[in-house]
Amino acid sequence: IKELGYSQVTLKRAFDELEDEGILKREPGAGIFVAEPQVNANCVGVLLPYLVPKMYSQILVGIQQTLIANKLELILLPGHCADWQVIYEQIKNNNLTKLIINPSSADLFNIDFVNFMHKIADDGVDIVVIDLPVPGLKAHYIGFENSSAFAELTKKIISRDTKKIAIVGKFDSQVYSSRLEGIRSVVNGNDIQLRQIDITDNAPQRIAEHIADAEVDAIMLCDAGSSVNLAYELRNILGENISAQIGGIVEQHEHLPLPQAITLEKQNIKLGQLAAEMLIHQQEKPEVNLLPIKIIN
Repeated sequence: IKELGYSQVTLKRAFDELEDEGILKREPGAGIFVAEPQVNANCVGVLLPYLVPKMYSQILVGIQQTLIANKLELILLPGHCADWQVIYEQIKNNNLTKLIINPSSADLFNIDFVNFMHKIADDGVDIVVIDLPVPGLKAHYIGFENSSAFAELTKKIISRDTKKIAIVGKFDSQVYSSRLEGIRSVVNGNDIQLRQIDITDNAPQRIAEHIADAEVDAIMLCDAGSSVNLAYELRNILGENISAQIGGIVEQHEHLPLPQAITLEKQNIKLGQLAAEMLIHQQEKPEVNLLPIKIIN
């Protein structure tokens, strides 16, 4: 009061406001103290790399449905952030102790992101990771079973006359290797040649032209985000009577626009629902849960 020239009424009002905000606490007979941070137990932080792609928006819907059913609130954090320290401070400022995160493949190669994830885990934040595990992070994880799904898909599309298969996907994606493993588990030992086509940073029309030029007996579309567009481009180039057998993976409620195609569908809404349930009913040890991918003939 002496140094700043304020009245005692102003000081009392400031103390009252800070106490209401949980920053200060009064202890009768002892004084006024800085309060311990209050845990935001009724709120869950959600960190998605993007919101526009169908996969992430569907996952968010599933998370919201489960949180609402359990009377929990959601704080949507800015997922694709260049400065992970900013996200860390937002988690701390909101006193969040629960976090659901779906990293992108690019995030896993970013040392700042990996360090950020380990830092919040060391702070005691409960974490559920969706779709792509973070290197070295001991956290609850839920994703799709890719290898067995693509093995079953391969069995369905190949025939006795299959000699050459085009496998189309993003080579830098972690899930691509597991899908390729499933395909190889079926064709190994058979006289079938595999040709891999990378779609990273390539336009759908150009990729479709590469596939058409390959003159293959079967086509495996291994990237859910691009499969439908590629199928349309193939139909524009080759017509509806495409001789090659086609199998691919798509996001929920999508289908490949070709009559002979066999589709794997990712149940993204269910993935979001189960991720939230996994976070709510935390086990003492990290849990791994893989969902099957639905096959649609």
